[in-house]
Amino acid sequence: MARIDYYFATVSPYTYLAGTRLEEIAARHGLGIVYKPLDILALFDRTGGIRPADRHQSRKDYRLQELRRQARKAGLPLNLQPAFWPANPAPSSYAVIAAQAAVDKGEAAGDLGALVHGFCRACWAEERDIADDSVVREVLAAAGFDPALADRGLLLGAETYARNLDEAANRGVFGAPFYITEGDERFWGRTGLTISTRTWRAGSDAHRRTGGDCRSLAGVWRRRPPGSGAALFAGARQRLVRGGGAAGRGRDGDRARPARPWPKRRLGRGG
Repeated sequence: MARIDYYFATVSPYTYLAGTRLEEIAARHGLGIVYKPLDILALFDRTGGIRPADRHQSRKDYRLQELRRQARKAGLPLNLQPAFWPANPAPSSYAVIAAQAAVDKGEAAGDLGALVHGFCRACWAEERDIADDSVVREVLAAAGFDPALADRGLLLGAETYARNLDEAANRGVFGAPFYITEGDERFWGRTGLTISTRTWRAGSDAHRRTGGDCRSLAGVWRRRPPGSGAALFAGARQRLVRGGGAAGRGRDGDRARPARPWPKRRLGRGG
């Protein structure tokens, strides 16, 4: 089974706004997900990012506006100034790691996607402290896991949490959420889950490979061979230049129209 390595932070608002879209795509296309919670602030320090508290005020203001817009687009409630942020992400991250280990061993049948989203929602929409043991237990139970997982595997959680950070920095991860396929294709942010329909339709080969689901990166991940991304986009660009694909279709997408020629440049007498 093809898989996606999913790097995220339980205190990240953008992880929250991504919702469970990744899980929906994975279920539709038979993809596996490996959940890799990490310390996002430490990742910023390692990869040249700036912690939110240390950013210029103009960047802080823009961040809040963008979060508000994305929350409205995603249809998710969001507190721009949550009561418990930044919370210590370690306890909730350890719980996710313990839950994934239990699922891998066949000892649990809870919903890992719901667990991750539950922690993010608790922080960004429900004004709950995800560093609090009682909150961790409640979120585990709500996702179908044994609340006692909060007390088990603490050593495994600490080791894996630190390893996820090292691995992420070495693999080119610089933010959250971040997705890496087996072919080392990397996608960042909630918008990394979708791509312009017009761009993919411009490459008819890509359109066939995705079975018509052009917006789903998962469809591309699963069906096209690793390393073919450059060739795919090159083909799309050539079609656009020649007037084929999206640029050469009528409004209904069925009739081709001639490509518009480049305007001739008129030069003055001075050359």
